[in-house]
This record gives sequence, structure tokens and C-alpha cells, in this order.
Amino acid sequence: LSRFTKRKPEVYAAVDMGSHAIKGVVFAVPEPPETTPRVLKKIVYKFPQSLRMEKSGHRLHEFLFSLIKSLEKVPSKIIIALSPNVGEYTLVYWKAVQPKITTAIELRKQFQNLFEINRGQDKALIAYPLELMINGYPVSRVLAGIPNGSRDWYKHLQGAEEVAFRTMLVHLPDEISADLKDTKESLGGMPIEFVPRLAVYKESIVGALKIPDLFLVEVGGEETTLALIKNKELVQFRSFPLGSRHFFRSIARRFDVSFEAAEDLKRQYGQELLGKAKSSQLREFLLKKVGEWERPFLEELKAFYPSGPIPADVALTGEGALMPEITAIVKSSGWLGEFSYAQVPKVRVLAAENVFTGDTLGGSLRESQEFALASLIFYSLHYNPMF
Repeated sequence: LSRFTKRKPEVYAAVDMGSHAIKGVVFAVPEPPETTPRVLKKIVYKFPQSLRMEKSGHRLHEFLFSLIKSLEKVPSKIIIALSPNVGEYTLVYWKAVQPKITTAIELRKQFQNLFEINRGQDKALIAYPLELMINGYPVSRVLAGIPNGSRDWYKHLQGAEEVAFRTMLVHLPDEISADLKDTKESLGGMPIEFVPRLAVYKESIVGALKIPDLFLVEVGGEETTLALIKNKELVQFRSFPLGSRHFFRSIARRFDVSFEAAEDLKRQYGQELLGKAKSSQLREFLLKKVGEWERPFLEELKAFYPSGPIPADVALTGEGALMPEITAIVKSSGWLGEFSYAQVPKVRVLAAENVFTGDTLGGSLRESQEFALASLIFYSLHYNPMF
């Protein structure tokens, strides 16, 4: 009888913890010949203007319990992406004390030992291994001639003189860290994995979009994040605390309206629905305010010089990706010349539907503000851990 009983698909949850909202989807894992998942539920919680970022961990805790209560069960996997606004990102190069590689278990032990050594008294730290380095080269290049999926690939590395991990660290405020720990330990220990959002983007851009080289500009709600992907590797990133909400707050003060009314005003302006006089007034104001975003953008570019050159392909995504004032800056040739071989950037906007070749997953995910969530679903389904 069991041969004729269709097995229920596994259910995963993907939750993006951003600077101004928590967005989550529950989806059924697709089985061949299906290629895209089926979204079962979507929940979005926008932070109120008065919320302190330190309280966002508590809101995540409430969000997950609400999600699980509505499902009446715990998903078999819960992946939570943390934006750079949740914790400070840094990139480090950790050398293994003994470059001995025999098994994945040994590799995991070496990384765990390095984590314990380097975190010291910092208990609120998440370490994510981006790349395994062998004698200074990514392992993917070292093993370029070895068939994919070979179980004995470790044997080809036994003569390595140096083994290291390019690692992304997320330093969390104590209050957020405590809330995240409590969340993971709830209900007897939920199957939760915390990952940096930029690591998710890298997997999505390289794996789903098949783009090996890209400079990413994510304009979020409260922050802008810049990331450089070269040869399918995330090599550098920076972030500064100015996003789309900065403009909405400025509009609210200038025109003496609520924050929500300012959002709507900006939307109408973008869709050319405002009257000529009002539109002209708002355009003049925004052209002055956009300089407050451009200055830190140009300043943070300096960090990418040692990792350059920046490729001609540039992508915008996030809440503010379609703001004409920001788009005009990124499309201009002025900023790229010092950091790239290209004269003019080739700018595209990355939207949620790009991740699954135009599929919005039943209309559940669309546009640039949900590219992170779509990328997280892809990551949940396709990411192969290093060990």
C-alpha cells in the first residue's frame, strides 16, 4: 500500500529579518519534475517608527511563534537571514592551526576551534564560512579538474601547506543575541539556522541568476549595502545607515504629513500621479536630499579599491531600488571610473521574480523589495554546506 501512497512534501520556512520589517514565507519543497516551490503562507510585519533596533529580536520571536501557530506544526527547516542592520558585518581570514584535511568532520572541528579562539569574550557572534582556502586559493579553483560531488575530494588536499577560511562575522547587540538564542531553544529546540543576508545574495546571484561578477547596491529601509562578487565569490562589502526611509522621514517633515502619507506621496510621485506643481516641488526637494545618500556611497567605494576592479555589471535591489534620484546616481559614469575598467555601468534592477526565471511563486513574491526573500528560498533549497 505504501508504494501507492503519495508522500507529503517537506515544509520549509524562510524568514528575512530586515532593518524595517520581518518577512517570512512557508513553502512546500518541490519534488521532480517540479522546479519551483509552492508557497503555503506569507507573513509580513513592518516595524513601527518608534521601534528600537534592539527590540527586533523580540519581535522575531513573536513572529515565528505566530507563524508556527498558524501552521499548527514546526517546519522541518527554518532559515533566517540577518541584514547588516541587525548586526555589524566584518570579513576575516582564519588560518587553521594544523592544515590537516581528512574528512568533513575534521574540517568542521578546525573551523569550530578557530571560532572559539577568535570570539574571546564575544558571546554575541555568528561566524559564517564563505570559502575554504587552500594555499591562498579558493578550494573551488584547486579542485577545478575533479568531478563534482566526489566524496574523496579531501584526499586531493592532504599536501596543503595552508588551510584557511574566509569568514563573515556578524556581531550582534547583546539584547538581540539573547532573543535569537531564546527563539532557537524554544519548543525543545527549533531547526533554525541564522545566515547573513549577503551570503544568501551571493548564492542566489551566482546559482540562480548565473552571474559570476557583479557589484550590488541594495537600498534597504534603513541602510544601504554594497557588495562585490568576483569569480563567483563574495570578496568585499560595506554598509551605511541611509535607506529609503530616510527620504520618507524627510518628506514627512518638509510637507508636514505623517510617515505613511509621505510614503504614499513618494509612490504617487514615482508613478507620475501628482499634479504638476506638487510634483515639481517634491522633485526639487528630493534632488537636494539625494546628496545626503550620494556622499556616503562615494566614501564607502574606497574600501573596494584593493579588491577591484569593479565590474561593469551593477545591480540595484531593495526597498529603494526604483527611486529615480538614486537610480540616476548609480547609472551615472562619474563614480565608476576610478574603480573599474568600464566607462559606464550596465545597471539592472534585481527583483524577486528574477530568482525563479520570472515565476512570482503564485504572485507571492515580486519586485525588488522581496528579492531578499526569494533569494532566501533559493538558498534554503540549493545551498550545500561546506562541512
